[in-house]
Parts: sequence; structure tokens; C-alpha cells
Amino acid sequence: MYSLQWLKIELKIFSNRKIQILLREPDGDTYFRVWIQLLIIAVECNRNGKLVIGNNKPMTIENFSKIMGKSKKKIEKIIQKFLELNMLIVEDEAYKIKNWDKYQSIEPYEKYKEQNIKSKEYNNKLLNRCNKLLCDIDNWPIIAIIFSIPLIAILVCILVLFGQRPDEAIKAFLETSDWTLSTKVSPPSITYDGHYLCTVSLKGHKNIVKPIRMGIRRGEKIVVNRQLCVANAFEDLIQERIPKFHHFVRYIYDKYGYPLSKHINTAFQTDITYILMKPLEWIFLLVIYIFDEKPENRIATQYIGKNHIK
Repeated sequence: MYSLQWLKIELKIFSNRKIQILLREPDGDTYFRVWIQLLIIAVECNRNGKLVIGNNKPMTIENFSKIMGKSKKKIEKIIQKFLELNMLIVEDEAYKIKNWDKYQSIEPYEKYKEQNIKSKEYNNKLLNRCNKLLCDIDNWPIIAIIFSIPLIAILVCILVLFGQRPDEAIKAFLETSDWTLSTKVSPPSITYDGHYLCTVSLKGHKNIVKPIRMGIRRGEKIVVNRQLCVANAFEDLIQERIPKFHHFVRYIYDKYGYPLSKHINTAFQTDITYILMKPLEWIFLLVIYIFDEKPENRIATQYIGKNHIK
């Protein structure tokens, strides 16, 4: 049975004679609120308006009292009023919303949806067929998968144009650790006093900083993540292309960045540093992709035993 996730309330509800009678009661607002709550309970029960729990066990005054936070005496009085006004009926020993099939069933919604689809008719048969497919929410996951295939193909073509291998898009998911499709094993923790990007790779929470492998820096083993490799690849690039600018960047970094790293001692501080460095990482990556023929090759060869600057 289809489960409703909404409740229909007519726009002229306050013009309804029975609702007006309820509101004229000394505690009319409470009567009205209890009525709306009963409608919601009926939707949740999903038994064509019957107010039941479990295996069609009728709900009692005590059940309503607990749900609505009212005394049993008060709820009993209100329910009796609903019965008098024929808003509630008793069917198979259970309370039931009168005319539920007419006002709250799924059929009117389905008819409206069908009419709405039919009202959009196109001269082209293909457009009509596409319209019907898109109007049905159940088809959306399949449509999303179908349309993702050409999107992935375009992404791969762009990577190839930038000098990357066709499988680079897949490697982005595989050359990681601790994820469902990961092919790498997280490196063990080691003690090393490096600059703050190295500290990120070493001391941050793995699910945030995402270490990918071990690396070598100045003869010492360090834990390496993607951010560190990108930053080091950027420095290699500017050292090759603009040596004077690299000298200036290195001077600023050594003067301010390295002393700052001495204050990053906890995993939380390291995680914050990693997040704050993300915009710079994206800028570095953009520059590398623009000015390097094989950007991912440069990134992948960082900290593999060569004499790097960092």
C-alpha cells in the first residue's frame, strides 16, 4: 500500500460547518488541534482512515491522551464530540475518519498527476515520451545514471586533452585509503618534525586529511597526502619557470609559515589547517594544470626519494 507523506487540508476548512461548531466550543482551539492530529495519525497509520497501531489494533483514548499530551477525560470528551458530528465513526471496533477515501486518499493525487501529465502534450512523440518519463519520480535514478555516462566521457576527454591518462578519473577514487574502492593502505603513524603541511599529513584525522602513502623528505620518512603533493609540485614548477619568484615565496614561507607550524600540535588544529589550506591547494592545482604538460605526473612523483626543496 502506498504511504502518504503529506496531509491535504482544504482552503475553506474554517468555513466548514462542523469545524465552526468545534471552534465555538469553550476550548475550540484544542478541539481543532486534536482533529488535525487525528488526521496526521490516520496518515501515519495508512489504513484508509482507521486509527490503529501494530497489527490493526484499535487505538484507545489512552493512546490519544499520551500522543497529544491531554488528559484522558479531555480527549474522551473531544472524541465524543467528533462522533456526534459524524466526523469520526467506529468500524471494526476502531475509530475511523469519516469520508477518508474521498478527502485523504491517494487516488485524487494520482488522478491529478495523470491529468497534469496529459495536459502537457507536444506535437513530437519523442518529447511526449520524455515528458512522461521525467514526470515519474521513480524513473529519476535510472535517468541520472544514463545521463552521467556522457558526462563522465566528457570529463575523461578533458583530462586526456591536458595530457592525462584516460583512467585518471578512476584513479581519483582508487588511489586513496580507507574508502570503499580504495587500493592503498593508510601509512603507519611516525614521529617527524616537519613544516605545517607535513604536520597535516602526520597528525590530522585520517578521514579528513586523507593520507595516501609514505614519502621521503631530506632522508626522513613522512606521511604524504594529496594536498602536500600538490603544494610541493607547485613549488617545483615555479622554481623551474620563475626562480626569482620562487626564492621570494620560499623566503616568506620560511619566515612566517614554519614558525607558525610550531603551534599546530593537536589533531583538531591540524584538521583546521588542512581545511584553511584547501583554497590555496585549488589555486596551486589550477596553476599546475595550466602550465605543466603532465600535471598529475608531477604531483605523483613528489616525495618518492628525490632531492626535493621542501
